Amino acid sequence: MNLKKKALNYFKLFSSKDLDGLINVFDQKILLKDWLIEKKGINNVLKVNKTTFKKFKKISVKVEDIYINTKKKSVACKIIIKLDRVKLNVIDLIYFNKKNKIYKLEAYKL
Repeated sequence: MNLKKKALNYFKLFSSKDLDGLINVFDQKILLKDWLIEKKGINNVLKVNKTTFKKFKKISVKVEDIYINTKKKSVACKIIIKLDRVKLNVIDLIYFNKKNKIYKLEAYKL
């Protein structure tokens, strides 16, 4: 399994506002945690994504650095997220389960 590819695919799906694609990469019990919210379960996380997708016309994610921990099946990414004209520097920690689904996403604003 290529964790880097999986993480980049997640950012691509998020940037393109692809809810159907996100359903396929998320575990049913996914935990999403950032500086504003904490949501558990695929339906709750997709609701957050849907709200974000409606709020912002254009979303882009630029990955500046990516660090892979194969032992823990996790990826740390330094990214720049652009939400219309808002630019955020963020560290994303992405954790994968045995089925290669994302079961935890943690985001920290820099």
